[in-house]
Amino acid sequence: MKATIKNLMLIIIQLLFLIKTIATFKIIGSNNNSEITLLLRGSGEQSVLYNGFYHLPDEVYINGTKSNFIGGRPKVKLNIITLKWNKEITSCEQMFMNRNNIIEIDLSKFNSSLVSSMNYMFLDCSSLKSINLTNFDTSQVTTSCSMFNGCTSLTSLDLSSFNTSKNRNMGHFFNKCSSLTFLNLSNFDISKVEHMDNMFKECISLISLDLSNFNFGSINNIGGMFSSCYKLEYVNLNNSQKFLQYAKDSNLFQESSENLVICIQSVDNTNINNEGSCRVIDCSDNWRKNQKKIKIFEFIFIHL
Repeated sequence: MKATIKNLMLIIIQLLFLIKTIATFKIIGSNNNSEITLLLRGSGEQSVLYNGFYHLPDEVYINGTKSNFIGGRPKVKLNIITLKWNKEITSCEQMFMNRNNIIEIDLSKFNSSLVSSMNYMFLDCSSLKSINLTNFDTSQVTTSCSMFNGCTSLTSLDLSSFNTSKNRNMGHFFNKCSSLTFLNLSNFDISKVEHMDNMFKECISLISLDLSNFNFGSINNIGGMFSSCYKLEYVNLNNSQKFLQYAKDSNLFQESSENLVICIQSVDNTNINNEGSCRVIDCSDNWRKNQKKIKIFEFIFIHL
C-alpha cells in the first residue's frame, strides 16, 4: 500500500513538472511572436516583396485571408498585408528597402528586442506616410545607417520609444526626409555614436532642431550633417564643444540656409564658412530669445 501511494506521488510530481515545462515553453513561444501590418496602394497590380527579409514570415494574411505566398513574389490587388513570425528576429536590415508601394506600417506588435541592425530598414520607401513605432524596441541596435533615408512622404515621426544607447552608426539616418517639418530627439543617447555623417542632409522642410542633449564625445564623422537643409534656421547644441572642431573641417553646412544659427553654450561669436554659411553663437542668451518663435511653430505643427 505504501509503495502504491509513493508511486502515485511520484507520478503526480512528474505530471506537475511536465505541466510547468509546457507552460514555460508556451511563455517563451509567445514572447517570440511578432507581427507587422502594411497598408499598400490598392489600385492596380502590386508585387508583394517580402522575400528579401532576413527572417521570412511564418504566416501571411492578405486583406484578412491567410495566403500561401510565403517567400514568393505574387502580384495581387491588395490593401492590407499582415506578416507574422513565430521565431526570434535578430536583423531588420533592408527589411522594407525600395518598397515604394507601402503607405503605412504598423510595428506596434513587432518584437524587435533582439535586433542589432536596422541598416536601410525603410530606405527609399518614398510613398510611406505613417509608421506606428509604439513599443518598438531598439535597445540592442548597434547600427541604423540610412534607416529612414529617402522616406520623402513622411511628415512626422514619433521616436519616443527609441533607445539609442548602444548605437554606433546613425549616418544618413534622416537623409532625404524632405517632408519632415519637426523632430523631437530629446530621448536620443548618442554617447557611443561614431558616425552621423549626412544625418539630416536634404531635410529641406526642417526649420529648427533641438540637439541640446547630444553628446558628441565618440563622434569621428559628422560630414554633411546639415547639408542642403535649406530652411533650417536654428540648431541648439548646448555644450557640444567638440562639434566646433569638426565643423571647421567638414562640409557640415554645404548648401545650407544662409540664416542658419548654431547655438552652443558659452562660446564666443564665431563665423564658420564651409561652402555654406552659418553663425555660431552663445545660446545661453540668444537661444532663449528664439525659443518663443520656435515654440509657436511647434504648437501650430502639433495642432494641425
